This record gives sequence, C-alpha cells and structure tokens, in this order.
Amino acid sequence: MRSDILNNNSIHSNVEAKLLSVASAYTVSQDQSGSILEIDASTGFTLTLPEAKRGLKYKVIFKVGGTDGNMKIAAASGDAFYGKIVVNDNADDKIAVQALTFATVTNSTDEASYDTMTFDGDSNTSGCTAGDVVELIACDDNAWFVHGSLMTTGTPSSVAVIGAS
Repeated sequence: MRSDILNNNSIHSNVEAKLLSVASAYTVSQDQSGSILEIDASTGFTLTLPEAKRGLKYKVIFKVGGTDGNMKIAAASGDAFYGKIVVNDNADDKIAVQALTFATVTNSTDEASYDTMTFDGDSNTSGCTAGDVVELIACDDNAWFVHGSLMTTGTPSSVAVIGAS
C-alpha cells in the first residue's frame, strides 16, 4: 500500500500545481487537465476548452479583472455548461446566483444556449475582478460542471454568465 504523500492526486502530495498564465486568446488542451489558469482579463479574449471528456478539470483564477464584457470561456461545439455562478457586489453586499441543472443543459434542443461564459467586472449580470475563481469539471463527454465565485462593481439582481456564444 502506498502512502498518500506519494500519490499525485493526494492533498498531501509534493507535486506542484501546473500554473499557466494566459493574457490572450488561448485553447486549453486535454493534456493540461488539472492546470490552474491564471487569467489577465484586462484586454478581453476567449479561453477555449477542449471537447469535454469525463474527468477533465481546470481552475481559472482571474489575476487581473476585466470590464469590457469581452472575456469569455467557450465550450467546444456540442458541449454545455451547468452548475452555479455566484456574483457578489463589492459595495452593497448584494448577491445573485445563476444555477443551471445538468438536465436543463443536456436535455435542451439547443445545447448551444449554454456553451459560453461571459465575464464583465462592472456588469449587473456578471463579474470579473482580481481574485475571482471558476472551477470546471467535465462530468461526462458533453457537459462541464461549473462552480464560480465572482465580484462586480455593478449591482447584481440576476446573473447571466452562462449563455449562448
């Protein structure tokens, strides 16, 4: 039996995280699964995910936020996002949540309605500030589970981060 300290997927592992700095249009590969993507969203661009394959996972950390609404994460054709995005207001302590179920996005006649996430740090329906985090896990071969915690200088009342391209 091996000790947890030797297993790469153990929380006790000595393996360093794969950290990728991204500041312009980028396509993530399946080989980069497990990576932390450190994003500079100040210029706005699209981060494209590979085709969903059960078990792929990525963590997106916004090192620099963006306010132009041009920062996007796109799923491959035929894939969709589901899960929960929480957007907090940095001034008035308002919170809004977008929650989409697996059944909603995979039973839709138009999965393309849920294939893009759009981020904007001063929007009432989104967020994108330094320190925001989005985790992505492919739970099957057509859907990405998303858990996101975002901040905005706007006043969130409803969230529309996940939508159509």
